[in-house]
Amino acid sequence: MKLSKIQKPILNWILENPGYLKTSPKVVAKYYPKKVSSKDIQIALEQARISYKIHLEDLKVSNINPKQIVNVKESIKRLKPIIKEIKITNEFKISKPVARGKRYVTPGMYIVIGCAHAPFHLQPAFKAVQQLLNDNKSDIVGLVLAGDFLDMNSLSSHDKGRKPLSGVTLDWEYTESEILLNDLLDPLAANIEKIFIYGNHCDRYNRYMSDIDNSKLGTSLASPIEGLKLVNKGFDIYENWKEDFVTLGHHLQVAHGEFFNVHSAKKHIDTYRRSILYYHTHRVQQYIEGSVGGYNGGSMADFSAPVFGYASRAMKNSWLNGFNAVHVDEQGFYHIQQIVCYNNSFVFGNKIYKY
Repeated sequence: MKLSKIQKPILNWILENPGYLKTSPKVVAKYYPKKVSSKDIQIALEQARISYKIHLEDLKVSNINPKQIVNVKESIKRLKPIIKEIKITNEFKISKPVARGKRYVTPGMYIVIGCAHAPFHLQPAFKAVQQLLNDNKSDIVGLVLAGDFLDMNSLSSHDKGRKPLSGVTLDWEYTESEILLNDLLDPLAANIEKIFIYGNHCDRYNRYMSDIDNSKLGTSLASPIEGLKLVNKGFDIYENWKEDFVTLGHHLQVAHGEFFNVHSAKKHIDTYRRSILYYHTHRVQQYIEGSVGGYNGGSMADFSAPVFGYASRAMKNSWLNGFNAVHVDEQGFYHIQQIVCYNNSFVFGNKIYKY
């Protein structure tokens, strides 16, 4: 298929930003600097995936480490004078748009963290989490950020018209939060599954941009995807916090969560009739009926941070710091460990991690 004059620049842009190869045409359309039709983006994206696959094959033949190549477009030029026309068929597609409920079935351990509310996260506890990641890096096959990794206080509608917290800007929130994200990824293998699910706080960006006046900012106001460089880091991204979920193995759904009632673990399995690990409430809870379990995963936020000034002492007394390790076995069954951070420490694998 010969590309049109409109499609060729899209192809080049995708090759220069290869993280978008794993996304959908909708995501590419959102961040491509010009307004073009969805059909042109679809064709260019499929062509880019084909070109990129050939590029990787050529690197392998040439004994070149792909990690040493920074600019994919230029490296393709080095290895093949020109890629003129390639028939687009399904067998050449190297990735598909991320589907809601996608199953991640690679056996091993998945670390699942929710409600970090970075940069208002519990920093000492995350230092201990880094130690755990380093100690178990050979077993970890996935990192799941299950909503509200960001607080997005600077875009909060609750604080509209009020004096902002000193020093809190969107740039600052992204910068500090990306440092935390890089620290989490640093001990882990580059090819693990990386999953980022929006939460209601991450969704503050979408709600902010839905305002007719704010929408005029366009792409000049960075989204969480851009602010954390999620595409370049290889994350599968789920932006609809109320509807999106992923499945670890064949049986455990992971979502941000929706219900706040006292017995929210039971409410979640009564509603969805599936085992589910969720966050959202900042509480730790477990309710199991037969083979179906609901697991409230806790929070890794610093509850003393000023952004939680809205919460009463009684509400905060129900909150608990924690995260989860989910082991998926060869048959696709899950085995969950709810790790509670209590008294400046948590226990995993017979080791006490202190912070």
